[in-house]
Amino acid sequence: MEIELKEFGKNLRDARKKKGLTLDELAVISELDSKQIGKIENGLVDIRLKTLIKLIRALDVAPNDLIPRGK
Repeated sequence: MEIELKEFGKNLRDARKKKGLTLDELAVISELDSKQIGKIENGLVDIRLKTLIKLIRALDVAPNDLIPRGK
């Protein structure tokens, strides 16, 4: 699971940067705490479905853009 969290975090960071957003800007748009987003991007925390939905909506991406594929 740790590998999936790190890969999800990398995908999230890549999507955020592609949109040209800082952590603070994404936090405002998603109504999440920037520290929480930073921990997610670093693969340090598992997230709830509610958080995933907020991030997907804030970044306007498809779920499979963030969720790692199974191997």
